[in-house]
Amino acid sequence: KNWRLIKDGMIDDSDVFAISINERDRNHIVASACSGIYESLNGGEKWRKIQGIPSTSRRTRDILQHPSRQGTVYAGTTEGFWMSVDGGKTWRMTTARNLEVNSIAVHPDAPDRVFIGTNNNGVMISNDGGRTFAPANQSFTSRFAYTVTPDVGMPGRLYATTHNTATSGGNLFYSKDGGQTWTAARGAGLDQVAPFAVMQDRVDPTRLLLGTNRGIFRSLDRGESWTLLTAPKKAPVRKAPARRMTAAQRRAAEAAAAKAAAEAKVVPALEDSVRVLIPTEDDKNGIIAGTDKGLYRTYDIAKGWEKLELGEGVNANIFAVHASPLVPGTIWVGTATSGVLVTRDDGKTWEKVNATPQGIPVVSLASDPKRPNYVYAGTTQTFYLSRDGGRTWIRRGGNLPLGKYTAILINPENTDEIFLGSAHEIGGGLYYSSDAGQQWTRIDSMDMVVPSRRVWAMAFDPADPNRIYAASHSSGIYRIDRLQDTAAEKSGAKTAAATATNQ
Repeated sequence: KNWRLIKDGMIDDSDVFAISINERDRNHIVASACSGIYESLNGGEKWRKIQGIPSTSRRTRDILQHPSRQGTVYAGTTEGFWMSVDGGKTWRMTTARNLEVNSIAVHPDAPDRVFIGTNNNGVMISNDGGRTFAPANQSFTSRFAYTVTPDVGMPGRLYATTHNTATSGGNLFYSKDGGQTWTAARGAGLDQVAPFAVMQDRVDPTRLLLGTNRGIFRSLDRGESWTLLTAPKKAPVRKAPARRMTAAQRRAAEAAAAKAAAEAKVVPALEDSVRVLIPTEDDKNGIIAGTDKGLYRTYDIAKGWEKLELGEGVNANIFAVHASPLVPGTIWVGTATSGVLVTRDDGKTWEKVNATPQGIPVVSLASDPKRPNYVYAGTTQTFYLSRDGGRTWIRRGGNLPLGKYTAILINPENTDEIFLGSAHEIGGGLYYSSDAGQQWTRIDSMDMVVPSRRVWAMAFDPADPNRIYAASHSSGIYRIDRLQDTAAEKSGAKTAAATATNQ
């Protein structure tokens, strides 16, 4: 009913984040504020600042006096977990500095068991009183899973890209047991980049590429370690002294200049954001890359990337690319503001198709594996389908709401079956069609307990056609197992059951 301000000894305008009261002495209080850590020995009437934690870490989000160990104090900061065993006189950091700690708890029956809640690494546990910590989530230390990609030849092996929700960057994880446990990939700076796309070489599956906001990383050991691909350093050019040329020399110089102009369209390495990586689907084992600066293609990374010009006035920020092996030379592109484009002559010419409104990002594209004229496009607002190779389009289908349709998955055995994933903040979820997109049923019904309904990507398990992996916005990777009830499948209701592989 009555409150009064107690701040004697605190710096004015200090934002106080957390308070910890000593269970053995209620007059002993420790508080964390934006200006540092404070201690009171008389119930908060008088405060003094505790020294010891470096100023860069003084954004202490949680503070806790150990409930059974006198003098032990824990501090969770924006730069690591700190502990003191002498009442705050001295401190030491026991985690990596780049770990952001939001909350701290000690097990009431096990005083050495300490839990911390972190920004991008989930819950971590210490069994030695806070001196060391380990993840409590099968090493999948991220909530926001952006993509999930099954290995083409090793059952149970998965690759997942993640994004940090509170800070920049992300990471890549791989699993050898169908998502039960995960390992963070190794690579210089890999945990500081935002990864977008994983592509596995079809000829040599030990080779993988990773598209990120800093270009492309390459792995030669099936995704366990990665190296950023950079352009080779140019050799210094020595200018030859000017001299009179013969006619033959002049022709040779002109030919060399023409060749140099042609090669100018080839870039040695992609250093911009690479959001999409797909095979060329022309039996040449080439790669197409969609970046924020345009569309590129290569048949030999060592020789560089050819830029495919999309035409004047086209937004070159690419969000989606699709090619079908049934129609070599046809490439579909989804852009940030210029809608859907298609080439039917292997990139020589492009046309805008009347699929989506201008200015709306196109974030997913797919075509029927058996009927290539059936084309599908997902945008940040809705979903479109074509039955005539993109000449005419239909918006949505029955019972499909507005949404951010980032994932389109077509059953290769029965191509009338389509799964859609929406990452919309309000109406996100999973949808199923048994008639090639004409009618839809929601899979994750509201009576299902699903921690996160926002889905960014989906993929079939190559070893089990009734299993789907889905990358969610805030709950890691889901494993979705389809029910085998024939009646349920015919009705379109409850076509799948979802379980999260990491909590």
